[in-house]
Amino acid sequence: MKKGEVQFACPICRHPNFYFNTVKGLGFCHRCQWAPNRRKLEEKLGRAFIWADPESDPKSAPLSLPPGASPLLEERTPDWITPHCELCEEAVQHIEEERGVSRQKQYLFRIHASENRLFVPVYEQHELVSYVGRAKWWIYQDVPRYQYPIGTSISNYIFCWDDFRRRSELTLVENTFNALWLRELGTTTNFGSHLSGAQMNRIYDSRVRSVLLLWDEGAESRAEVACEALRARGIFSTFVRLTGQPDGHSAECLASLIRSGHDALKLPEKRKQPIDVGHRPCLR
Repeated sequence: MKKGEVQFACPICRHPNFYFNTVKGLGFCHRCQWAPNRRKLEEKLGRAFIWADPESDPKSAPLSLPPGASPLLEERTPDWITPHCELCEEAVQHIEEERGVSRQKQYLFRIHASENRLFVPVYEQHELVSYVGRAKWWIYQDVPRYQYPIGTSISNYIFCWDDFRRRSELTLVENTFNALWLRELGTTTNFGSHLSGAQMNRIYDSRVRSVLLLWDEGAESRAEVACEALRARGIFSTFVRLTGQPDGHSAECLASLIRSGHDALKLPEKRKQPIDVGHRPCLR
């Protein structure tokens, strides 16, 4: 079991393999696939839970990145962006070559690194509201893959929402690095294969009226649930049945799939029914 995760019988089907991540504020049952947030879980159980140290007050101080996290890149002159240190140069190369995220984007989105992790900050109105800590994949280490701040749920946010809330079309992937790689295609991330009530409220209250889910293979059933919930709120939505993950496909192929998905949602006869765009053989 991962750090910050608790296990007990599913309140819906009583299967013993129900897990709740106290950091993300999300649960999942491996039998019935119920994926509640904390509020829904507490409503079902009829009681509230204290997951963190009650003496800690997450609102007592502004959120900050973990100690030891330094920016990967720093600007020496307007035309010269250099790695902060020798280890940073190694990280910059791995992100650029293996995740397709350019140095300019790494600098623009303020990616930080510690000895073991990369950190992508999440800002809203210039305030740090959360972050995604990803273990360095090129180093063998026995640590959880992801790290999030304690006291706030990443599922309350959508990456770069200050920008995307003003757009009419929105494409969502699970992974932050995929969101950075595909940003020019109108793509960002909701940090996983689940849309929380808070995230749906953000979409509903924005200018977005067309949502395409480009989640990883295996998330189709959760994508269908999310699309149905969005359509119930008047948001046109569908998903791509993808093979593997987005970064296993070419940017040109994904651009075509994204355009096809949003174009399909413009057809009146298809707005009220699920649309499975499908995948194509376009591996990188």
